[in-house]
Amino acid sequence: MPKNYTIQKIYIALFVFFSLCITQTVFGQSQKNLATTLEEFRTVLINPNDAALLRLTSKDLTYGHSNGLIENQDQFIDALKNGPSKFVAIQVSDQSITLVDDLALVRQNLSGDVQTGEAISKLNLGVLLVWKKEKAGWQLVARQAFKR
Repeated sequence: MPKNYTIQKIYIALFVFFSLCITQTVFGQSQKNLATTLEEFRTVLINPNDAALLRLTSKDLTYGHSNGLIENQDQFIDALKNGPSKFVAIQVSDQSITLVDDLALVRQNLSGDVQTGEAISKLNLGVLLVWKKEKAGWQLVARQAFKR
């Protein structure tokens, strides 16, 4: 076997190896950034903040509630800040993240407490969130909840 052929195989193997290492590093960093964003989103649902909500949600947002109500970004933010119900506590469990190009599909179980007037009720929802990686960070594009 010619010497050049062996060297070529070594170069190809090294290229593939380093490409995989870079891909895994980028993938891991994207998941870490998304995990931070998801936690920030959870806390901003409890303590709404205009700047954070605008940064974390897309202007093309479609936000689906478990009762079938669909809101755009403006409606979602307004309802969160001025609506009759307020999140008191939110716990997330059984979360899974699937990255597809510049999108992240996040499935999670959401439980917690919601206050409407003086009454506090329990939440138990399944949620699908679709996040898009933008230059400024992850933005929520779509969300759909269902009762569990």
